[in-house]
Amino acid sequence: MKLLLLAENWAPQVGGIENYLWHIAHFLALKGHEVTVIAPKGGRKERANRDKAEAAGQIDSSWSSVTFQKSTGGKGVKVIKKRFYRHLLRPRWWGLYRRISKLAGKERYDAVLCGKGLFEGLVGYLLKRKWGIPYAIFTYGMEIESWKKSWREKRKLYKVTQGASIVFCINDLTKDSLVSLGIDEKKIIKAWPGVDEAMFKQITEEDILGVLKKYEIRRPYVISVGRLIARKGFDVLIEAFAKLDQTQFGNQQLVIVGDGPQLAALQNGVESELIDLSVLFLPEVPNEDLPALYAGAMVFAMTPRELAGDIEGFGLVYLEAAAQGTPAVGTKTGGVPEAVVDGGTGILVEPEDAGAVKNAMAKIILDKKFREKLGEAAKSRARQKFAWGERILVIEKGIQRMAKKA
Repeated sequence: MKLLLLAENWAPQVGGIENYLWHIAHFLALKGHEVTVIAPKGGRKERANRDKAEAAGQIDSSWSSVTFQKSTGGKGVKVIKKRFYRHLLRPRWWGLYRRISKLAGKERYDAVLCGKGLFEGLVGYLLKRKWGIPYAIFTYGMEIESWKKSWREKRKLYKVTQGASIVFCINDLTKDSLVSLGIDEKKIIKAWPGVDEAMFKQITEEDILGVLKKYEIRRPYVISVGRLIARKGFDVLIEAFAKLDQTQFGNQQLVIVGDGPQLAALQNGVESELIDLSVLFLPEVPNEDLPALYAGAMVFAMTPRELAGDIEGFGLVYLEAAAQGTPAVGTKTGGVPEAVVDGGTGILVEPEDAGAVKNAMAKIILDKKFREKLGEAAKSRARQKFAWGERILVIEKGIQRMAKKA
């Protein structure tokens, strides 16, 4: 099939949606589909990437496009970068629609995939009206709740979802939210994110010792990975970690991998808790080092909270850790209960409860048999249900059904 993916969230931006859409595009290409992505031009970092691609002869200057080819095969993904200009008298999506309408008519895509309901979904809606191309939208949770609070945005969202042939969602909470909007449940397909194949790499003790030396980490340690923002609840995790009796727990270290606007505040919080020697912040860690860091940890912990219109959509990092047999401590919020099976692959507690987080970490750390049982179950579940090679089949089947009906 010829597929057009509209993605406001795309590399070099970093985030859960960017990661999700990137994998969808590339795994659909690996399945033999012809995938074109329309994404916004970035700033300095984007220009640097463009220079590299131009030097490699990968630039189509007429459309500012970059074609990437997966080394494992497939037809590759054509990425067209255009600036999404704002206009005083017209909405932002109008400029995008004008730029790609002729392309869509010329190429006659079998389906349009919209990275979000708004604003990409509005473009999909207009392309369907003009060219008769069916479209699907991807939803994540927090954006739906936010848009529902505005009657104007809610009305646009309802129009877009009604016109869509398929609405993909990443968790049951988002599905319930869509149904409450009046969306036909039959057109909603739950499409969990997948775990990158690299996370399943077989890790040796030598690999673990190598990354521990590289980042000056001591064993035993608890690991957490994520963007340092308020919703992720790293402050709660640090408070919980400070409650651990280090004489009982073998002088544990907390390793926090990630960067974000809360980094300085969290570092100050660590100093105020007088545990600065036991908490290590690693703002920049390449993906290739993560499997060994996960594998060497006693437990993975991330404790997100719910903020107004902002919830944890899924929590893929729990499953990345699970791929290396590391059990998790998480919170009962958003899509986390679908990533972590409470009592099966980890322990879930209520958000904001540092005492409960501390108790959950302590139980896993101190009970070796329980820890190993959780770890084995976590690894098995991650491999069987969340490898991208399996997850893409759900999305592909939905797209094929949509194109067939068109």
